[in-house]
Amino acid sequence: MITIKEKKELSMSKKAFSLVEIIIASMLLLFLAIPMFFMFRQSIHQTEASLDEIQAMIIAREVVDSITTIKMSLGMDGINNISDENEKNPWLDISAMPRPYLWEDFKNPDIRSLSKLVLSPMPDRFRRMIKIYPANIGSSENHRPMPDAKVLAVRVEWITPGASEYNRSLELKTVMTRDEVYLQ
Repeated sequence: MITIKEKKELSMSKKAFSLVEIIIASMLLLFLAIPMFFMFRQSIHQTEASLDEIQAMIIAREVVDSITTIKMSLGMDGINNISDENEKNPWLDISAMPRPYLWEDFKNPDIRSLSKLVLSPMPDRFRRMIKIYPANIGSSENHRPMPDAKVLAVRVEWITPGASEYNRSLELKTVMTRDEVYLQ
């Protein structure tokens, strides 16, 4: 016959987990949790990269809109070429400009004020650059300039977290004509 004390000991041993069971359960939990942690971390990095690209596209689009407004105010003749397509470094960094006037050679202050780029502030790790050059017809060997069209190229560069220099970029080109702007 089993005594009451033996019954208590027997029932308590069946209710508790052994140390080996706890270690096995912990290991299984770790094997499942570690990959999920890395998946979440990768997802956060991808989301940050997508947000940076969206912000870069908004910044580039804002520059195009501002220069299009200048073109509408001053006309196509008021848009000067800033660079040549074939130059080694044709980009004008408008992020570093103390005054965002693109054309300072106007004698009339009213016209000069129309050439002011109206751009919103952007994070320090971004920079925006432009180049404006004549549009061409034909292949690279046999081309001729289009007198009524210019190419506006906007380049936005940014530094990703953990990088020390600009390592990502986005480029947006438009063809400006006397009448309309066509996005490429």
